[in-house]
Amino acid sequence: MVEDPGFCWGESRPQRYAARMNDASRIAAAVAADPIRAYLDALRPVERTVIEHVIDLAREEAPEAVAGVSYSMPALLYRGSGLVAVVRRAKFLSYYPFSGKVIAAAASDLTGFECTSGAIHFSVASPLPDATVRRLVRLRLEEIDATRH
Repeated sequence: MVEDPGFCWGESRPQRYAARMNDASRIAAAVAADPIRAYLDALRPVERTVIEHVIDLAREEAPEAVAGVSYSMPALLYRGSGLVAVVRRAKFLSYYPFSGKVIAAAASDLTGFECTSGAIHFSVASPLPDATVRRLVRLRLEEIDATRH
C-alpha cells in the first residue's frame, strides 16, 4: 500500500486537503500583500541581497512607489505604471525599467552590461552601480510623470 506523503495519523483525507489549501491561501495572501517580498524570500541569499539592494535604491528615489506586479513580474509601481522590476533569470539578473527610452537615455552608464530593448542584464559579481540604478529610476519617474499630466 502506498502511503500518502501528507498523511498524518488521525487526519482524514478532507482534513489533509483543507490543511494544504490553507497553506496555499497563506502563500497567495503573502504574494498579494507584497509580491516583491514574496519573490525575494524565494531567492538564494546571494541573489536576494543584490536584488533587494536595487529595490531599496529604487524605493529611496521613489518613496511613493508601491509593490505590485507588472508584466507578470514583481515590480515597483508608480502612479499605476511599472517603475522597475528586478528578477533572476537562468544565467543573469535582469533590471526592467519598463521603457526602452530609459535604457537608451542611460546608455553611457551601461557600458559593460548587456542590454536588450527592454532589459539590462547584470550579475551578482558585476552588479549595477548605485548611481546608475538611481539614474534609471529618475528617468522612468520623469517619463511616467510626463505621460500622466
